[in-house]
Amino acid sequence: MKRPLLPLLAFQIAGILIASRFLLPDALMPAALAVVLLFLLAFRIRRRNRAATWTVGAGMAVTAAILMQAALHGAPSPDAVSRFAGPDPVTVQGTVCEHPQRTPDRTDLTVCAAQALRKENWEPAAGKVLLSLKDPAPRGYVYGDHLRFRARLRVPSSFHNPGGFDAERHLRLQGILARASLKDPSAVVLIRKGAGNPFRAKLESFREGLKQFIYAHASTPEREVIQSVILGDAKEIPENVSENFNRTGTSHIIAISGFNIGIIAAFFFFLFRAALSRSETVLLAFPVRPLAMALAVVPVLAFTLIAGAGMSVLRAAIMVLAFMAALLIGRERDLYNVLALAAMLILAVSPGSLFDVSFQLSFVAVVSLLFVTPRLALWIPRPDPAKGSPVSRRFRGVLYQAALFVAVTLAAMLGTLPLVAFHFNRVSLIAMAANLLMVPILGLLAIPLCTLLILAYIFSDGLAAVLTSAAALLVKVSLTLLSSLASLPWASIYVPTPDFLQMAAFYVLLVASVLSLEVLAERRGQGQRDASGQREGPHNRSLAPFAWIAGACVLFLVLQGSYHLLTDRRAGTLRVTAIDVGQGSATLLRLPHGSRILVDGGGAQGVSRFDTGKQVLAPYLWHERILRIDVVVLSHPHPDHMGGIPFILENFRVREFWTTAETASSPEFLPVRRLLDARGIVLRTVSDASEATTLDGVRIEFLHPPPLIRERATEEPDYGDANDSSLVLRLVIDKVGVLIPGDISGRVEEELVRSGRDISAAVMLAPHHGARSSGTLPFLQSIAPKVVIASAGRDNLFGHPHPALIERCRTVGAAVYRTDRSGAVTVTTDGRNIGVETFLKETLPAGRAP
Repeated sequence: MKRPLLPLLAFQIAGILIASRFLLPDALMPAALAVVLLFLLAFRIRRRNRAATWTVGAGMAVTAAILMQAALHGAPSPDAVSRFAGPDPVTVQGTVCEHPQRTPDRTDLTVCAAQALRKENWEPAAGKVLLSLKDPAPRGYVYGDHLRFRARLRVPSSFHNPGGFDAERHLRLQGILARASLKDPSAVVLIRKGAGNPFRAKLESFREGLKQFIYAHASTPEREVIQSVILGDAKEIPENVSENFNRTGTSHIIAISGFNIGIIAAFFFFLFRAALSRSETVLLAFPVRPLAMALAVVPVLAFTLIAGAGMSVLRAAIMVLAFMAALLIGRERDLYNVLALAAMLILAVSPGSLFDVSFQLSFVAVVSLLFVTPRLALWIPRPDPAKGSPVSRRFRGVLYQAALFVAVTLAAMLGTLPLVAFHFNRVSLIAMAANLLMVPILGLLAIPLCTLLILAYIFSDGLAAVLTSAAALLVKVSLTLLSSLASLPWASIYVPTPDFLQMAAFYVLLVASVLSLEVLAERRGQGQRDASGQREGPHNRSLAPFAWIAGACVLFLVLQGSYHLLTDRRAGTLRVTAIDVGQGSATLLRLPHGSRILVDGGGAQGVSRFDTGKQVLAPYLWHERILRIDVVVLSHPHPDHMGGIPFILENFRVREFWTTAETASSPEFLPVRRLLDARGIVLRTVSDASEATTLDGVRIEFLHPPPLIRERATEEPDYGDANDSSLVLRLVIDKVGVLIPGDISGRVEEELVRSGRDISAAVMLAPHHGARSSGTLPFLQSIAPKVVIASAGRDNLFGHPHPALIERCRTVGAAVYRTDRSGAVTVTTDGRNIGVETFLKETLPAGRAP
């Protein structure tokens, strides 16, 4: 087999995927591995090498599945710190065991717990706790600090929606068993320092000293970018600068990846080769190229340690070192096998890396470079070294290298495009131009300069200060260019999440197109003669198969897009989805002919830099192929309903915005009002006096509040008043009604019952997330719901939905669904039948409308 490692890697990936998708019986895995080993032994005895190779692959799949299942579902220790999670604060003592992650407004500490205080008794505790401290912190905690803190522990959880990021799995793979947060960092007590590994402590001390040196000799934001390139703390970069990198598709330059470490390896290889070539003794005694490559391994390993030796850094280093080893032993023609070997090593150490974005982008980019770039290079004329003057030959050589650089950039962009769209839902339209400008400055110049800065910091503060200033100058020029490019209104666009078939079709299209270019290049060269005057070998490959495959892929993508568009517009049903936004509320209404209404946007009070709209709502909408929303509705201006709306207004096509006059006149609404004016979105204030609206055959009624329920006083309004001024909507399609009551209390419910208006509804969102004081029995009896959905956060402090409300719902014959336990809940109705589907369960049996 020409490349035996590629199928073995495929088996390994298959095992990881199976274990991540299905919970396999513990006894099955060792038994399967034993069977595989027996088959392998039998095949080797009978000398059936091909069968033995496939059996080795099966063994790798089983082994990978075992490792992945242990990481995801391994039995927790009896002393696991997660057993202390609950509504009451717990005193925990432990050691900071990872490099602290700092952002402009908080610090995240990974604390390896040692013991916890419960009922005045210290009990052993094991496992990691992710402790978030609101900055400014009174002291800078570092690795090895032994701490004591008192906080409420929470088991890590995710927002369970289609297309959402699985934070729970991400943290579990890091060994984090609990989370905690403190608004007052002074509540953390430093017991002692130096409790970690001595070598790691010295390394972290060196990293912190280098960081402080950079901060002292460069200004913001240049210093944050420099330390990100060297130390990997990209979270400290100001948000507006990070956004500019994202908009221009150049974020990979400031993240420690194979790109950065590859530049460092190349820089030191050429540096060592140039130095060794000056010595006649070395030239006579050693082959310079392999020696220079071997010496370049040392700075790569040193940089890996200084960068923190985190899993992402180790992955990049393993990949680069594997390629360096291939070049060192003369196997540069077998780079696909080398790449497969690097991937197998990484996945053997950390199976969860398969789901890491940086792992996927790095390896797909390299595969694309290996496959696409040589075929694009066929279309770049090589300069003839025997023609022209020295100046013209040099000029043609520069043009040729520039063209190759463009080909490399294009190959990497095309190869990673589907993954970028899948993970980030964003495509930069100027990424090509931005990378052609930024890579030479920040990549080829600044990264080697920053590496030399590390060496200078060890030996000479003066030289290190000069190098820091030089690096800061390069970064400043880069950021100026970056800001100009990012300010273009069409610099980047958000796109729906591609599915597996779309991504596969794109890659098949890319391969077929590139091979077509290769065939055309071969045909173009048929009439050329080689140096001996003979015709170059005939090229008889047909273009037709590749052209047919490429055309079929394009046709598939067009037809699939048209199918989704027509399906949405001809659904003929009303779909109501209570999106899991934690302790908040956001409901998407998809009407029979394709119109969409978003009622509230979720959000959380007191969570810094967490944008529910960007990180929860938008990924769900993109997954559902939604870029346009006809109406956004805000029931009342509390953060758990309004927090995610600004991002939606900024980045989706919104036609109208509905809310109450009370909300529109509140100071909390001012930022939203500015966005509406800037985006040209129509603002409509509604009340119970507003006429009902019909959209796509669905009647939308406004049941509450009155036109102006009170005159706003000068003092801060009562929190409950805003709840009771919530906009209450009732949607009707044929015989089925849907009630969305906001956060109203029992007092308003009583008013609605006495109003005499028809408030019946087969589907209802629980008022105020299922609070005990809402959902009174007379209200429920007047509505007669069959389905009640409570939008609440997991283990929330308010106890929503309250058991008393759940019992009242059952009394009137309603089935209760909860986003904290079932994730996103979708109700589909054609006006007669009702179906309920939850994200964390199979489709539930359909009910019959009254």
